Amino acid sequence: MVPGSNPGGPTNKAPLEAQNGDSLQAGKPGKWSQENEARSPNSILSRETSSASAGSFTDPLLQAASALLGLLLAALGNHRTGMLSLKELAEVAKRLHETLFGEKPSSEPAIVWNEEVRRDYIKWMRANGRSEKYISTCLYYLDKYMSGREVREPDDIVDIFSKCKRGVNNLVKALRTLFNYYLEVKGYPEEFINSLRRPLPRETEGVDLQVPTEEEIIKTLRELNNGLLKYRALYWFVLATGIRKEHAISILNQFDLSRVTKVGSFNKYAIGMRGRTKAALIALFPDFVRDLIEEFVRSGAKITPNGVTMYAKKHGLVHVKYIRKFAYNAMIKAGIPESVADFLHGRAPRTVGSRHYLALADQAESHYPKYLRYLERLWRDVNS
Repeated sequence: MVPGSNPGGPTNKAPLEAQNGDSLQAGKPGKWSQENEARSPNSILSRETSSASAGSFTDPLLQAASALLGLLLAALGNHRTGMLSLKELAEVAKRLHETLFGEKPSSEPAIVWNEEVRRDYIKWMRANGRSEKYISTCLYYLDKYMSGREVREPDDIVDIFSKCKRGVNNLVKALRTLFNYYLEVKGYPEEFINSLRRPLPRETEGVDLQVPTEEEIIKTLRELNNGLLKYRALYWFVLATGIRKEHAISILNQFDLSRVTKVGSFNKYAIGMRGRTKAALIALFPDFVRDLIEEFVRSGAKITPNGVTMYAKKHGLVHVKYIRKFAYNAMIKAGIPESVADFLHGRAPRTVGSRHYLALADQAESHYPKYLRYLERLWRDVNS
């Protein structure tokens, strides 16, 4: 006899009424109801695992094996005599799994975040043109809120956001990209992914309308005359070109002076940086900005985003992103068409074709002297 089993016990005897197809008389909960309860999956599991635990086995693995064999023998015996349906037998197996392993088996898909997923997710994000800064932000929030947990249902999403007090928008973006990864790479059902997307909080959108005055710009640029060369070069480069801070830093740190071409009274630097939503196509700038860049390149210094932010805060400077906003307005006031200003600021559509690109580049070169005159006057005011 297998320890923990009870093949000759009452669980192998089906009630006569059940075998004959008869039913109990109403109001008489007799022997059938008691035996019906005795043969339920929960009762079988409790009885068989209890007998295994009380047996002579002390090794937990042997106790588990004993419980497993005893339960299956009892369940199969009951199934043969008609006491357990296939559905009830499946429930016995499910309950056994919960008891032995302390977890509920599930055939439902789950979103998990582990080292393997993290590694493949990074590759997928890079292949889709995401910037390293964006990837880093997503990784921070996924590491913080997804490590060690499984997401199987909308309630799991609600629980995650109940613990997020700051950076809700960033967490939403991180989870959206993770869901897209599981949909596109892992092949998870779209219906399941959509069920997890629905409870995501709506991202709060705010438009930063702050644009510094010319007086504030002049004050900042004069302060930079007495500061570090690398930041002076960065500020004037962004002001002259309208390029985003992160792109400008990358361009200056890798600047190739041999790629600068002279176009009339100003300089042109082809870039061609394209992301999913942002771009930096060409840079146009005056000679005095080229001189600053050459001096910066010869110095061998490097610029970091955090370094720029901390330096601006320490010295009370206008932040670089507002320098770019000022440059856009100044271009429009100087007479540059909005479409050309958008092109110079990298707001042109990502799908712009080569023919359209050349047309916009020609227009930019044609209109830039209008803004160049303003920059030359500003340079004189700052250095007077």
